[in-house]
Amino acid sequence: LAAQTPRRSVAESSVPARQLAKGEAKAVQLACAGCHGGDYMGQGAYPRLAGQGYDYLASQLKNFRDGHRLDPNGVKAGLTSVLSDKDIEDVSAYLSDL
Repeated sequence: LAAQTPRRSVAESSVPARQLAKGEAKAVQLACAGCHGGDYMGQGAYPRLAGQGYDYLASQLKNFRDGHRLDPNGVKAGLTSVLSDKDIEDVSAYLSDL
């Protein structure tokens, strides 16, 4: 079922196009696809991000950034440490909209 995430076009999205673009740019800058796959559908031990709920994604990014959630190699803590709350909102909106 995880691989059956429906894809929507930006025209069908309820998220403003500018926010989606900012979120996409930040996800590219952070190289999220390097671990989570080019389509963000997950690969290996790295979970799917595409289509996950906005609130879930935002809370997990904040938890990594704020040190409430840890990953084994500390990569996510390092990457998320530079994210503002607005960055997290944008990235979460982009990924949840995929």
